[in-house]
Amino acid sequence: MTARFRSFVIVACVCLLLASGLGIVQAAPGAPDEQPRAFVPVLGNGSVQAASSFVLKAENAVAPVDTAAYWTAERMMAAAPLDLLIAPDVDLAAVDTADAAGEMRGASGAFPSKLPDPKALTLAQELYADQWAMLEETDPAGVPVEGAAVDESLAWRESPPFTRYSVNYYGESWKQFPYKAMGRLFFTIPGLGNASCSASSAGGRSVWTAGHCLYTRGIGWHTNIAFVPAYRDGAAPYGKFYETNAIISYEWWASEDHAYDIGMVIVGDRNGMKLSQWVGNLGFQYNRSGTQQFFAFGYPNNVNTSRYLTACAARTQTRYAISGPDPVGIGCDMTYGSSGGPWVVGFYPYAAGAVNYVNGVVSFGSSAYPNQFFASYFGTKAKELWDWGRVQ
Repeated sequence: MTARFRSFVIVACVCLLLASGLGIVQAAPGAPDEQPRAFVPVLGNGSVQAASSFVLKAENAVAPVDTAAYWTAERMMAAAPLDLLIAPDVDLAAVDTADAAGEMRGASGAFPSKLPDPKALTLAQELYADQWAMLEETDPAGVPVEGAAVDESLAWRESPPFTRYSVNYYGESWKQFPYKAMGRLFFTIPGLGNASCSASSAGGRSVWTAGHCLYTRGIGWHTNIAFVPAYRDGAAPYGKFYETNAIISYEWWASEDHAYDIGMVIVGDRNGMKLSQWVGNLGFQYNRSGTQQFFAFGYPNNVNTSRYLTACAARTQTRYAISGPDPVGIGCDMTYGSSGGPWVVGFYPYAAGAVNYVNGVVSFGSSAYPNQFFASYFGTKAKELWDWGRVQ
């Protein structure tokens, strides 16, 4: 064996060991014609900590159209709100018996919410003057409060307590934090057409949403993804932020495991400013008690046909006992289009800091418990996802 050949073998072995240590391993394809994806390393403070079990969207996945030109007000209005997932019926456990058993074990923590750059509001009004004019022209009195697309199979069986109210139907909440850090997520499902979910600013260039808003098993990754913060009746007062990458949990990618229906989108900058500089970002909590007072936000089709931000206020009602940490259920009658919307604890309007923490995103409902919906529990998995997103 020559010295040159021995050097090549040593380098090759080292590379294999490094790849193994970083968790960069091949995964089985999630759609028949799709190329295998790779796991990505979890990053903390800019350095590799451990191998994660997330699937990163292929960096060479090219949208079939110019996303920036594609999402006109007309196309956004016409995008079909994505169906709220309907999970198999199970016996839901009472909170007082299931709460402790359903938690992920590990250190808990929280990161504060942040206000946008002070100049962002004025700059947005200058750059998107036509969009702000649309906000002023809308006449809410002429818009029906209830949409017609109510799924009759979701007839009420029992009534967990909740309060549902409109956020930006009246008033000027699109100017205020934390409301302007929430918005609609638009995308194309290959072979099915344009659709929308709900989402929120997670910090920097990252956006929280549900895994099923980014990837459909058997079809593949959604394309033409754009986040529109503070969306209101076709208006985009802070512009549209276009995807540069996306990531979902391996469990959702591999088997549509409802315990891990979480995802994150990375978006490009606008005018040299990150998304969080434009609209601020919600805080983040993980490995906390599943019993909380939540304010869940979204753009549901059965309320104002997804044209306005809506909220449900409710305390944890049940835990959905499945394979992973038990998803959390609260009373709410929002349906299609609310998927991916943030569940906020410590809700406090017009303020940032130790308030307004994301602690879940809208994921699924159950036909047996129709006026509840559920969010994947935000444990260590969510923390790993947030760690990755904050350094993008």
